[in-house]
Amino acid sequence: MEFAKIFKKVDRNSCEFLLIPYDSSEINYSDFIKSQRKRGFRQVLFNTELMLFLVKATSENSDIVLTKIKMSEDAEDGIQEELNHWLLQLRTQPNNIYKIVSELEWISDKESIDIMELRFLNKNTSSEITIKSNGICLGRKIEKVFDSFVSKCLLRYFYEE
Repeated sequence: MEFAKIFKKVDRNSCEFLLIPYDSSEINYSDFIKSQRKRGFRQVLFNTELMLFLVKATSENSDIVLTKIKMSEDAEDGIQEELNHWLLQLRTQPNNIYKIVSELEWISDKESIDIMELRFLNKNTSSEITIKSNGICLGRKIEKVFDSFVSKCLLRYFYEE
């Protein structure tokens, strides 16, 4: 299992999103964040609106499958079970993504973190990434999903919307 955190580096003429390896057994989280800030990187945090943007983006990318949504403990009763039901059917019924988006649209907010994590699978490479709301990522061959999907979505969200 690989672990990393998503950071952004902004220069005068460009912006880049990076996946920086993180090992909690070697450095504590706050020291890791401080060391990356000194290098000019800023952490990327995933509010509900950004998480929903990633969910919607899977409908435009046939290689990427959403396999998990973990809601906050405060989420409405039954919503997690309903989402799990639709997620199980996504591979055979890709249009279920619209049911998921519809169910989650009401919580789309820049000020909230109601979606705690998302998991994506790249069908072609069998790579998998789980993205937590704090920007920590874990999975198998996470760079492949990050490079082919997540970083492109982040550029669109932050600079094209």
